[in-house]
Amino acid sequence: SGLFYFDEKNKKYIERFRERILFPINGLTGSTIAFGGRTITNQKIAKYINSPETLFFKKGNSLFNLDKIRHTSTNYNEVFLVEGYMDVITLTKHGIINTVANLGTALTERQVETIWRFFDHIVICFDGDKSGVDAAIRAADRLLGIIKPNQKISFLFLPDNEDPDSFVSKNGKEIFLSYANKKMSIYDLIWNHNYKNVDINQPSSVAQLDKILREQSNKIKDDTLKKYT
Repeated sequence: SGLFYFDEKNKKYIERFRERILFPINGLTGSTIAFGGRTITNQKIAKYINSPETLFFKKGNSLFNLDKIRHTSTNYNEVFLVEGYMDVITLTKHGIINTVANLGTALTERQVETIWRFFDHIVICFDGDKSGVDAAIRAADRLLGIIKPNQKISFLFLPDNEDPDSFVSKNGKEIFLSYANKKMSIYDLIWNHNYKNVDINQPSSVAQLDKILREQSNKIKDDTLKKYT
């Protein structure tokens, strides 16, 4: 289970999650398959750690809270995908229950396809700073190939220095949901990111944009969707 690891230097087993708050990570059936741990000390150690991967726990396949909300898909078409455990807990506390987290790792195609089994529209929440935008671009580039006509991915950029936890705590449910109307489709994100560097008076610059967009379009595997993008 990875709750302990062997300290070779001192020849004894050490509690992996000592001085941490534990978050159970469940499989789709609700059974606990791993843990996440947040430090409660001021030591210079990783803020969050997860259980090591096992035969039944792969970080790139797992999602926090999906087991609890998958049956609500009859009430919600979209789901908010956030980064951390506390983001999910705080949003849920404020009545926004259609929320999952990807365990603090880079979002994978497997995680997206798992969510699509229950919800048609994934809204990925990122910080609005440069690192958040860069992470969104990387995610969009990676996920473009698995988009399907009836399943969508959008991106929501929160104000600078805000995450879903802090934003909803300060502003409440209604303002968060109103702000969520600013979400951007994966296509608009890719277009805006590449168009902002184009000089429309320079043919070579426009040609470079055309080249990039054609390359992105070619990543789409669904022929019908590719035809209209």
